[in-house]
Amino acid sequence: MPERAALLEALGDDVQFLAEIIDLFLEDQAKRCAELATALEAQDWKGVVTAAHTLKGALSNFGESAACDRARELEYAAREAQIEALPDHADALDHELGPFCQQLREIRATLSP
Repeated sequence: MPERAALLEALGDDVQFLAEIIDLFLEDQAKRCAELATALEAQDWKGVVTAAHTLKGALSNFGESAACDRARELEYAAREAQIEALPDHADALDHELGPFCQQLREIRATLSP
């Protein structure tokens, strides 16, 4: 899970920048998750790779996390055409994203508007 102090340290203690990054991530991740769900439903494996890769990159901005690991696993499974494993990987990512985003919301609440 992301930690406020570590995130601020990585950004040179720039509170405003951290707030902006969190806001952008929370807004964007909802779109990426929708794209991922659409790609999975349509069996668009390239779309799954793209959405998972994008989420992985966005998550990595906050350091390593279980959510980032799940996105990496989903991307790999889609890239390697491990079709039968994709629903489980997508569920695992979804399971990790909820708490991750909640932690970011809590951090964001401690930052100035």
